[in-house]
Amino acid sequence: MKKLYSEELKILLFLLLLFCLSCPSYAYARPAPATSWVENSPASLSCDFVDSASGDSDGVVFVGNEGKVYYMDSTSAKSLSPSLSTKCYLTTQKDFTAVAYGNGKFMALTEDEWFTGTVSGSAISWSKGGTNAALSSSGPFTGVVHVAGDVFMAVTPKGGLFRLEGSNIHEVVGVLLPEMGSSSLVKGITRLNDSVFIIYGYADSVGVNAFRVKFLGTTLTAAIDPAVNMFTDSQYKIKQSGQPVEINDLVIVDAAKWYVAGQNGVFGYCTGDLSLSGVEFDLTTGSVLSTPITNNFNAVGIMIHSGSQKGYGVTEGGRIFYTSLDSLSVRTTREYYPGLSSEDYKTVCMFTIADSQNYVRAYLSGNNGQCFCSRFGGSIEHRGSFVSSSDSSIFQSDINSVCTVSESRVVVGGKDGLLARGDKDSDGVFNWTKCGFQELGTMTVHEIHSCGNFIYVVYATGTNKFKVATLDLDGNFQSVSSEFNAEFKNSLAVKPDGPNKVYVGTDSGMYTFIPDIVYSYKNSNPNINYAALAAKDAFALYMAEVTGGDSVLYKSTNPGVGGWVSAEIKSFSGKTIACLLMIGDDLYIGGKDTVAGKAFLAKYDGTAFTEFSVGPDNVELLKLWSYGNYIYALGDSSNGYVYNYNLETNVWTSEYVNVIELYGLSGSGIGGFIMAGGESGRVFRTKIESGSGGGEETSTEVLPATGEDADLIASNNPVKRTSVELHKQFNTAPDFEPVGNVEDFTTKTTLAAASVHCFKFNVTPDTDIFINDCHLYKLISATSSSTDYVRINIIPNIADHEHGTFWVTDTNGNLKVSGEQLRASITYTIYFVIEDNGRVFDADPTLGCIADPTIFGSTGSGSGGGCVLNSQADGSIELVGLVILGVLGMCLRIRRKQ
Repeated sequence: MKKLYSEELKILLFLLLLFCLSCPSYAYARPAPATSWVENSPASLSCDFVDSASGDSDGVVFVGNEGKVYYMDSTSAKSLSPSLSTKCYLTTQKDFTAVAYGNGKFMALTEDEWFTGTVSGSAISWSKGGTNAALSSSGPFTGVVHVAGDVFMAVTPKGGLFRLEGSNIHEVVGVLLPEMGSSSLVKGITRLNDSVFIIYGYADSVGVNAFRVKFLGTTLTAAIDPAVNMFTDSQYKIKQSGQPVEINDLVIVDAAKWYVAGQNGVFGYCTGDLSLSGVEFDLTTGSVLSTPITNNFNAVGIMIHSGSQKGYGVTEGGRIFYTSLDSLSVRTTREYYPGLSSEDYKTVCMFTIADSQNYVRAYLSGNNGQCFCSRFGGSIEHRGSFVSSSDSSIFQSDINSVCTVSESRVVVGGKDGLLARGDKDSDGVFNWTKCGFQELGTMTVHEIHSCGNFIYVVYATGTNKFKVATLDLDGNFQSVSSEFNAEFKNSLAVKPDGPNKVYVGTDSGMYTFIPDIVYSYKNSNPNINYAALAAKDAFALYMAEVTGGDSVLYKSTNPGVGGWVSAEIKSFSGKTIACLLMIGDDLYIGGKDTVAGKAFLAKYDGTAFTEFSVGPDNVELLKLWSYGNYIYALGDSSNGYVYNYNLETNVWTSEYVNVIELYGLSGSGIGGFIMAGGESGRVFRTKIESGSGGGEETSTEVLPATGEDADLIASNNPVKRTSVELHKQFNTAPDFEPVGNVEDFTTKTTLAAASVHCFKFNVTPDTDIFINDCHLYKLISATSSSTDYVRINIIPNIADHEHGTFWVTDTNGNLKVSGEQLRASITYTIYFVIEDNGRVFDADPTLGCIADPTIFGSTGSGSGGGCVLNSQADGSIELVGLVILGVLGMCLRIRRKQ
């Protein structure tokens, strides 16, 4: 018996060893990051304010980086909820440096440009004055102040002075500059009166940090007063506690009282007379901070109200200090609103028109769109609130066009003057910069094209009128065409051997615009109402015309002699053509089959036509874009879907993006993204595999599988859930780790009753997991429970789809079977089958509609949930297990006989 027992153990140990060698080691999977369509509309104001100016009854202007200018009219400025919703469109992307107000006008400066803003009612219009040709020798503009009339004066770090009036500039000569000028230490300029100005900055080697300049007049070319400016007594040394200070801002109340903000916590006022000969001044002891700070003060603002002077100083790090001065007492400067913000404040301006409660305003602004309004006056001294700084207002209008400029840049345009550049960061997120130009204003952008080194913007100028603007690749305005008097239909840009050309199809023929020479002309052949337009090259164009429910496709060529010659290629009965796309030598034609009531897609290779399988129900394709083996399309009544056609498998699928209508579509294979824009200025993006030759995008939302209607899915709501949350809410296995999202979806409501449908979604594990450990759970909210789909080791024919089953494939469509692994960072597709009103798995009891919250993931149990033994399985684990069970039974029987 011992010998037999020993033999039994040997057999069992051998079989157990065989089983262990056949079985995988188990690993846990963590949730993978989602790569579905995500919104990429601008969420907040992306602007670093550098200066501001108040025109009181003419409102307030804020200037910032990258050519950004915001205007707040006087009604908004004195309201309880002021807003920065009005963005001005100036023809520059350069950082602004300063702004000033006077005589009903604002003057805004970049390093070498100046712009004049004129207010009319609640609107402001801007015009460019010019460019400073002396930039290289004088340095950039760093400050500006109003002189008189329409004359302003700008200063540079070297102490260079320039008078500006409209488009005219005059360099002031003969100023005796202290060393602070030659050392480029000048920070700004302020006004004492019409003829006397104080220039200030950082102390030079002898302690001079300000000097006075006096003029003999207020005109553009007025000369300096040599009796004052040729002597060193026009130079000042402003100190705190006997030490010269570095001045960032200086504001004058009157000749004998002025405030200073500077480096290293310098903030206070002096009472010396700046109109006298040069002397040394020390900040009044009672006005400086009782407890020193190291924060640099960037700006100071002063207002005289009800017989009292109010002063604000703002610092790096978002600190605000306040002082009040009247004829009876001096109050020590103190901090207000501590902890309000951590952003650097850069500028202060005072809005002096009181509201109905006799409150006046101080506007404090700085980095990242930070803008704060402090109200004071009346019986309550202070009230404060953040100014509305949402940049979404400039993205609230519909987007008509999305144009890819490079693998990391797009430009979008639409209604109400919407024109913005998006730049992709290292996380794949696009950050937006406004690219509007003055003439665009609030006009509608029809289409945008990138060609060579330029961007072309086709925009409306009135009813059945349009122009074409040329921008550089950064979105800076270059030139504009003359006006075209026709109804815009479509356009394209091509780059032949010669200059770029823009072709525009209209209701009465096609126009050609040559931007390099700003020249345009009308092509009389063919003289049709253009429904669609595409170019094989600069000398061969395709165009379509629609009449009723029928279409005609034309080809127009220009051999260079005798002009354009057109010929009809094919007529389409019962089909409307709405878009054309060239891919190599093949022309793809999109529209609608009006007889079948479905989307229509065809290909013309220059000789023959191929009509593909009909697409989604009740959709006319309006936009086409391509990458790899896929055609991506938008359609009318698309209800937030992007439709995909696989050119290899000839199968339509669809992706739900958002409930809004989508009008613009583009992308970059190298950049690995697709972008769609539409209603209310909303922008969405998704990833595509840039090195895969155009594989299907890695959307994690549920899609219709092969053979299903492209519009099968009505809504998608993928949601992240942790293992703990799933176990608590749905009683999933305690060691279950989700891979991806809870896929909560609903189909359209017109399914045939009790019909069977197949769905799919993608997952990307971030660790290796074994297929035997994988589960697809149906989550049942009503009973707070879950149930397993059954995994199968075959890819069934469509006719053999079985309710409640699922299978897994790799990106090449290869089945993953028992014993195999899902590798980290590789995308896999989960296919699953549900019958309308089928047991358990359809959460919607209504006939004709399927709903199913589901989650894919893994456990470490090795149970191989859903595994079956079948003839197409590659693994031997099931067989080994059965053998072991058989041998165990045999051994037990032998032992009983013994």
